[in-house]
Amino acid sequence: MIAARLSTVFVLLFAAALAGCASFPTPTATSSTTEARGLLEASAQAHGWDAYRRLKDLSISYEGQWFSIAPRVQPVLVDGQFRGTSEERMLPAARAIGQTHRGPGGFKQVAREGERTRVWYNGVESSDTDPLRAAALVADGYRLFLFGPIYLLERDALVETLPYDVIDGVEYDRVYARLRPGFGAAPEDKVILWIDRRTKRARKLWMSLEGLDSTKGAVVEVDLLDYRAVGGVQFHYPENLKAKIAFTGLEASVKSAEVPNKGTLYRVRLGPYQSLEDANRIKTALSQNGVGATIIRTDEAKNR
Repeated sequence: MIAARLSTVFVLLFAAALAGCASFPTPTATSSTTEARGLLEASAQAHGWDAYRRLKDLSISYEGQWFSIAPRVQPVLVDGQFRGTSEERMLPAARAIGQTHRGPGGFKQVAREGERTRVWYNGVESSDTDPLRAAALVADGYRLFLFGPIYLLERDALVETLPYDVIDGVEYDRVYARLRPGFGAAPEDKVILWIDRRTKRARKLWMSLEGLDSTKGAVVEVDLLDYRAVGGVQFHYPENLKAKIAFTGLEASVKSAEVPNKGTLYRVRLGPYQSLEDANRIKTALSQNGVGATIIRTDEAKNR
C-alpha cells in the first residue's frame, strides 16, 4: 500500500527587520517549565500541529526582496545577487530542504538534510565555508518563519515563560525558547514568541543569529501579522508592504478594513509631516524602495 502524499503549493512574501538594540534576557530555567510547554503546545495546535504531522511534501515559492538595510548588515547571509525569487521543497519528516534562489547573478541551489548542507552557484558546487554556513542558517530560519510554535515544538526547544506583553491593546503570553543546536552551525540560538492569549496564534518573534561570526549578537524581529490556512496548517503570511517601509527606516502604521467583494484590505500610513517638502521627500524614499504612495492632507483624511 502506498501512503498518500500531501503536497501544498502557495506563494509567501517574506520580510524581517533588525530589532534595534534589543537583547535577550538571561535564561533562568535549566529545563522546560510546565507552563511554557503548555503555552507552546496550545499555540502549535492553533497553528495546525495535527495537520502538519501529516505533511509529507511541501513546495513553496517566495516572492520579494531583501531591502536596503539587509545587505549592509550581512551581505553573505543575504547573498543579494541570488535573491529575487525563491522556490523551496521541504520533506518535514526527513528534515530535508531543497531551495532554488534566482537573482541578478543567476541561480543558487541549496540542499540541507539534517545537519549537512550543500550549495551550488549556477550549477557549480561551492566549498566556501561562509556561504555554506549562511545557507544552513537561512534554511533553518525559514522553517521558523513558516511554522512558528510548530517548529519550536518539533525541535523540542527548552522553554520558559517571560512576563506577558500588550500590543495595540491585545495581551500576549511570551515564551522564551532555546534551540540546541541553533540555526545552521550555531551551537545555540534563542527565540522569543509572542502568543495571543485569545487565539493562541503567534503574533511576533525575536530570534538570534549565532551561526555566523558577523551576525553574532544580532536580534531579528518578525511580525506575524496575518495567516493563511493551507492543508489545515496556519502559515505566516506577512504584510510585505509594512516590512518594505520598515527597511527604509520609516515608522508605519497599518489598519485593516473589511471591504464588500474585496475581503480584507490594509491601509499603511506614515506621518503626519509638517511640510509638503518633507512629505515629498518621504514619498521619494518609498518610491526608490518599490513602494507607491499618495500624499493626503490631514484635514482631508479626517473627513473620509
